[in-house]
Amino acid sequence: MKRIAAISLTLLLSAPVLAQGSKQRQEDSEDYYRKWLAQDVLYIITDEEREIFSKLTTEDSKDQFIEQFWHRRDPNPRSSQNEFKTEHYRRIAYANEKFGSGIPGWKTDRGRTYITFGPPDILEDHPSGGWYYRKIHEGGGATSTYPFQLWIYNHIEGIGDEVEVEFVDPSWSGEYRIAMEPWEKDALLTVGFSGPTDAELEGTLSKLDRPYFSPGNYRNTLMQRMLGMRAKDKPFERVLRYYKLQDHPEIRYDDLKQIVQTRITYHQIPFEASYEYLIVNENAVLAPVTIEFQNRTLTFEPDGKGLVRGQVNIYGIVQNLSGRIITEFEDTLTLAFPEAEKEVRLQRKSIYQKVLPLTPGRYKVTLAAQDDNSNHTATATLGLHLPSRSAESLDASSMILARVLQYIEQAPDAPLPFMLGDLKVIPNVTRTFHQGDSMGLYLQIYNAGVDQSSQRPDVEVEYQIWKADKIVKSVQDPKSGTVVDYGDRLVLVQGFPLSDLPPGGYTLKVKLRDRVGRSELNRQVQFNVVG
Repeated sequence: MKRIAAISLTLLLSAPVLAQGSKQRQEDSEDYYRKWLAQDVLYIITDEEREIFSKLTTEDSKDQFIEQFWHRRDPNPRSSQNEFKTEHYRRIAYANEKFGSGIPGWKTDRGRTYITFGPPDILEDHPSGGWYYRKIHEGGGATSTYPFQLWIYNHIEGIGDEVEVEFVDPSWSGEYRIAMEPWEKDALLTVGFSGPTDAELEGTLSKLDRPYFSPGNYRNTLMQRMLGMRAKDKPFERVLRYYKLQDHPEIRYDDLKQIVQTRITYHQIPFEASYEYLIVNENAVLAPVTIEFQNRTLTFEPDGKGLVRGQVNIYGIVQNLSGRIITEFEDTLTLAFPEAEKEVRLQRKSIYQKVLPLTPGRYKVTLAAQDDNSNHTATATLGLHLPSRSAESLDASSMILARVLQYIEQAPDAPLPFMLGDLKVIPNVTRTFHQGDSMGLYLQIYNAGVDQSSQRPDVEVEYQIWKADKIVKSVQDPKSGTVVDYGDRLVLVQGFPLSDLPPGGYTLKVKLRDRVGRSELNRQVQFNVVG
């Protein structure tokens, strides 16, 4: 009897212990899978793979996915060791050891670049900053710099040859960040006449002509040519390279699409979408895709702190005409404003933009948006036609009709939404304006000839607004006063007050005449005016 009682007591005591151990193992497993997704493979997993993994519910299915994930990347499946996996974890360990600076090394810009692309073929290190003589394409002349490193890769697939990535530590904290411009390492940039370039020493240019922390603030063409700027230093080439360095790897696993089953409901949050294109070179186009929501169709909830908040989850997939997935993206549009302003804000719109670096061609973009508070969802599809750039004759981007068009004198280090060079350009997605509005026009012009005496292009611009078959407004700008020279392209910036136009449909036509190259180009776009 005593023995039976002892056994019963043992079982009663063991049951909670076993249950607790099982719970701990489950929590450990969840931590393992969470860490694997959010840290181990953060920079190499595709959005498609991430979506699939997030739908798996059992440990067995997750383990099988992870095994297949590494198997797909194994360069030599017949060997006993997966060289890709071994090298990947070696890079993570190296990044944590070498690049940590208050945050783990794998989270830093250098860590991400090292993990994704491996060690550079050439490393130029200036750990203490100090005296530095600029290279020719940086302007020449001596200055003092912050600590910085220049990484050079002989080749990166999908980005190009001789890829230069510069990291600067302006805070002297050990956290190096990707630089958009060579000026970002200049510690004397804002200190009077200190650290002048060769052109500034000669008195040809002022220090004020130098761009300040902007990916495209090149307003002085003469300066660019005197600096000996290389093709890869051109502002929009730098922007394209920045996006590609930060982008997820190309999706190559079409068979995974068979595993995903997407269920979409259509309810109550319609949105408008449009795209534009800016040609970087013969093989690359930037395509800003813009989505516009009516705030009154979204759901906002009070946060208990005097604000109301809403959130829209956005997903997009880009496919070519054969159906192959080119890229995917997902993002969140977060909205918040004082509760007292809710009625006014509900009458306004909210806008999101994603810039897609693509090659010339035709694509289909499928967009899905979900209101996080109500779970209401809607979709839209865009057909993208991205032309290649003419090699010699006058050419242009699409005409962007903007609701906001303004210069940013000191742009941030990295491109922000709606930033094109040193301009903030928010498109009017529907191209519908009110009579009291001012309509902005943004247009890039390529291959304009350069006058040898002035070292500047000479382009004549004429604007015409048509209603049906009649011109209702015409403006000629023979001096190109609204054309900004960015070296490899001109940017046409113009505003049109619409107060004198009655409601109706109109066509804006732009006529360009290159007086150096003796060529002409016409562009047009339709818009509406409402009362």
